[in-house]
Amino acid sequence: MKHLQTAILPTLCFLLLLCFPGTVFQGAKSGLLLWFHTVLPTLLPFFIAANYLIRTDAAGWISRLTAPVFCRLLNITPYGCFVLICGFLCGYPTGAKTAADLLRAGRISPSECCYLLSFCNNASPGFILNFLVLQCLKSPDLALPSLVLLLGVPLLFSAVFYRLHFPLAHRRSGTSSRPEIPADNTANKALRALSFKPDKGSAGMADLCIMDGISSITRIGGYIMLFSIFFSLLQRIPDPPLFVKFLISTVEMTTGAMYLCSLGADGALEYAAAIFLISFGGLCCAAQTFSVIRDAGIPRFPYIAEKLATACVTSLIAYFYYVAIYN
Repeated sequence: MKHLQTAILPTLCFLLLLCFPGTVFQGAKSGLLLWFHTVLPTLLPFFIAANYLIRTDAAGWISRLTAPVFCRLLNITPYGCFVLICGFLCGYPTGAKTAADLLRAGRISPSECCYLLSFCNNASPGFILNFLVLQCLKSPDLALPSLVLLLGVPLLFSAVFYRLHFPLAHRRSGTSSRPEIPADNTANKALRALSFKPDKGSAGMADLCIMDGISSITRIGGYIMLFSIFFSLLQRIPDPPLFVKFLISTVEMTTGAMYLCSLGADGALEYAAAIFLISFGGLCCAAQTFSVIRDAGIPRFPYIAEKLATACVTSLIAYFYYVAIYN
């Protein structure tokens, strides 16, 4: 019976592919074009560079430049500062991949990795300004508020998430205390040897970083294609209510944002819904995140719950800002 239940969903998906070949083709085409023209040239260089910085430990030098400010402010280790930089500047799912790579390298602890994931995996400022504000909302005046909301609220929520991931530190001391740098014990050495095999010479190191980046970006492309197909199939639903249209938009962030802004909804509602989608990232970004953190032993449910909580609060603030100040 359990095996039958497991087989139902793949069977239904296969039947949908057979019944709507034109829709599937258009969805796959749009997803692959989005990946090839935007995601690939944007993320792959960052994946390779971040991986190289971690393997050569140059990430430690970069982290020390920002550590005096962010370590004390956000209660993170110096290597956590490197995740912060990548997660806030490079876009989904770079923050998650960097955190998982540092965990595999033994540079941060599992608890700190989960804590960093709760607020360091975000849309990039370039995506927010160029795509969301200018192309979708077509309101340059919303540029600064959108940046403050989408990047500032996760930072504020980090204080809440820290207390969830490190409750004993607060019970013991009554104040914030930074996560400890993981000791170089046998388990950490084994984990580091598994994922970051030593290599002599910069050419061999570059090959490893390039192959790791290509593997990650290819998996991301596959997810974008699959979720774009799913999005195209859902668009065939005849005259769905507004709430269902909002749910459809959460399938894939980029196409979902364009879809939301084409519905002709009330300005405040449209802005709040778009901010929610970009803050959460959509189901496709969640799948991409789970892909890049696989084999790192990081639980998935807390990440989804924390992203949804942050997105709901960010969206609510965006709605009231639009109604009370912008409109």
